[in-house]
Amino acid sequence: MAQIENAKDSKKVIVNLTMTVAEARQVIWQGRGPREPMGTLLDSNQINNSDLAWAIDKAYKPEVRTAARTLLAYWLGEPATLETTRRYGPEVIEGSHYLEDQETDGMMQFMLYMMSGIFFVLIAIWNILQQVLANKAGPIPLPIVIAINLLIAAVLGLWIFRKTKQQFGRWKNSRRGRLGENAVVETIRAAVDNHWAIFRNLHLPDRKDDIDIALVGPGGVWAVEVKAFSGSVRSQNGLWERQTKQGWKKLDQNPSRQATENAKRLNHYLQQQGSTRWVEKAVILSEPHAISNFEYDEGVWILPQVENKVATLSTRTPPTEDEIKRIVELFRNLAMKQVAAEEAKYKKQTP
Repeated sequence: MAQIENAKDSKKVIVNLTMTVAEARQVIWQGRGPREPMGTLLDSNQINNSDLAWAIDKAYKPEVRTAARTLLAYWLGEPATLETTRRYGPEVIEGSHYLEDQETDGMMQFMLYMMSGIFFVLIAIWNILQQVLANKAGPIPLPIVIAINLLIAAVLGLWIFRKTKQQFGRWKNSRRGRLGENAVVETIRAAVDNHWAIFRNLHLPDRKDDIDIALVGPGGVWAVEVKAFSGSVRSQNGLWERQTKQGWKKLDQNPSRQATENAKRLNHYLQQQGSTRWVEKAVILSEPHAISNFEYDEGVWILPQVENKVATLSTRTPPTEDEIKRIVELFRNLAMKQVAAEEAKYKKQTP
């Protein structure tokens, strides 16, 4: 928490800060300018306090908004006061921009197919008009020529419509998933202190899929699967179902089983690194759902329950501070490697 005094009217504004200045300076900037650490861009005057003010409200990623708040407060206030009044929250380390990339790619593909559809429709109309205006008797009667053009336009239009709808759905699902994860991470941040670390989209070696959220702290190591289901879903004795017009239907993927597999993979990785730490599991639903649909499954939490659940996390054998530090460092190295790989790929694709 920081107190910033306005010299003009002598009023004090209280600002809650959950990220240190050092952490904020390392966050990759998302906005006008290159994708580099915010501290580097500030030092080189590539972004300024106006950009930070914009980022607090408009930045794409929650960690950029949080970092901008810390850096702007640091700029506005006295450093000594900030250092003594700041409330440090948990560190959030991102291992992948997968959801953001999927969302962006889905929107680009959607726009591409939509523009292609408009183009082919215009071409078909132009061909038909040309045939009508020419009105010449050829080897094929004019009505048949028009019918052929209409058929081709209809087939292409139907194919493009389906692809457009598919990409729109992909964009919508990716966006819902990203916003859901953001909401869950921010809720967790409000529930724990700086003795915890939160890892997002953590990739394990030789795996393409990721772990949505990994928590490391006094309450143990947790693998969390985040789901942003729309509509009504339920879990009854480990069986996940979605409500349809025909009744309850089994889901293609079982979130509880996914969380279990993620916990096993994380546990196996820790064993390979010489740790015997057991990994706990949980499923968090970021969309509104009836609590009664999950009352027999303690490992499933809906968003309003998350803060209380996380604040009381525990494991059979609590880890020591040294053990927490070792595991955090292991996961941090994984995240840094993944981010570096994605940044290199991004720069390679950018002309």
